[in-house]
Amino acid sequence: MTRPLPTKSPPEIKKRESELVTETRRYKVITPLFGGGVEPGKADPVSVVRATEVRGHLRFWWRATRGGQYPSLKDLAIAEGSLWGNTEQSSLIKINMPHSSMQSLNTEPAYTVSKETRDGKIKYKTNASEKIAPYAAFPLQPDKTEQKQVGWKSESVVLDFEFSIELQFPNKNKDEVYAALWAWETFGGIGARTRRGFGSLQCIEINNEKVSPLSCNNTTEAIRKNLQFYVPNGTWPKGVPHLTQNILFKITKKQSNAFNAWLYLIKKLQNFRQFRYEKPQGLSLWPEANAIRQLYGVTSRFPDPDKENETINKFPRAVFGLPIPFHMPHDKGLPDNLTLQGIEENGAEKNDRLASPLILRPIGCEDGAVGMAAILQWEPISDRDAPYTPPGGLILKNAPSDPTVDSVLNANEAANIPPLQGNPNVLEAFLNFLAK
Repeated sequence: MTRPLPTKSPPEIKKRESELVTETRRYKVITPLFGGGVEPGKADPVSVVRATEVRGHLRFWWRATRGGQYPSLKDLAIAEGSLWGNTEQSSLIKINMPHSSMQSLNTEPAYTVSKETRDGKIKYKTNASEKIAPYAAFPLQPDKTEQKQVGWKSESVVLDFEFSIELQFPNKNKDEVYAALWAWETFGGIGARTRRGFGSLQCIEINNEKVSPLSCNNTTEAIRKNLQFYVPNGTWPKGVPHLTQNILFKITKKQSNAFNAWLYLIKKLQNFRQFRYEKPQGLSLWPEANAIRQLYGVTSRFPDPDKENETINKFPRAVFGLPIPFHMPHDKGLPDNLTLQGIEENGAEKNDRLASPLILRPIGCEDGAVGMAAILQWEPISDRDAPYTPPGGLILKNAPSDPTVDSVLNANEAANIPPLQGNPNVLEAFLNFLAK
């Protein structure tokens, strides 16, 4: 029998929320890649960028963008585990990547040691690669013994590198995944020391379609717009670093390429942190050296004797990240192994380190590149803790009795530290300095 023709159109086929999204993204690493392998500080000999490493970065940036929706660390951990996986359940986000071999990469030691003869004397020289920003690469510098080993080479950095990632995730979770991806691509990187600009990323393709980069002039506006879109208003659990819709950040002036933008940022940081009186090797304009002298009963040092009563017994540069070693070779009798760090817990050094809240990285644009400086936010775990310091506070390790020290400045103290221009918020003062 012949069936009658239907009198109604078939129902519209709608995409089910449970369906999977598959996406491929290709990245260009626009600054040298440092580390990233299984062994800290070394590139992996088999796979330069690993799926587990990418997942770790994306987890962090998911917390930084979406964590304000959860009132407690427990709630945040449950939500994170359900999406990204934990010991009890697998991740809903699958990440794969093509194999990359070290043999096909362009690598170069960050530092080498050579010798030269000057005035009839042999001098050992530490040479920095022209492809790095030396002040950002201090972990790769030779130690005192290595500085006298001619031919010594540091671990290599990877140059001019591209890689792809393949993601698969439920369509219903796409907003969460895209928020993490945007933040990773904008503020993060791959490998080690990404907060100082190593391994900065530029997304160049999505599903084989080229991504148009921003122009230098609209970078600030685009970041602000995306912060509003990807970062919901909320209150993050204490101790969780995060972005907000109104985070403090600055975009530098246009540079010809990403490396120059990165170098500009790092030199600005170096100049700010190493402000000195009159000459490059003069006395520091920061108070830490005199605070250490006071601990040892040594007279404070100022170029002007009338300032000797202006000693500020504070360590404000702690907010740039820990630990911070102090070497004062011109002060006889002071040890050379003093380290500003967090208070140890039962000798386990659980809180001795703290990642910097300051992010410095270049952004590649269609007409050059700009540098970006941004400040991650987080609330101290305890009301007794100072902002941007580890739980429990700070100590000066290897000073007598490992004394506790303070980093918080008042307005009067900030007014007597020239780099701050009267601003007791050290990180904000750096952003103001960067804009000059």
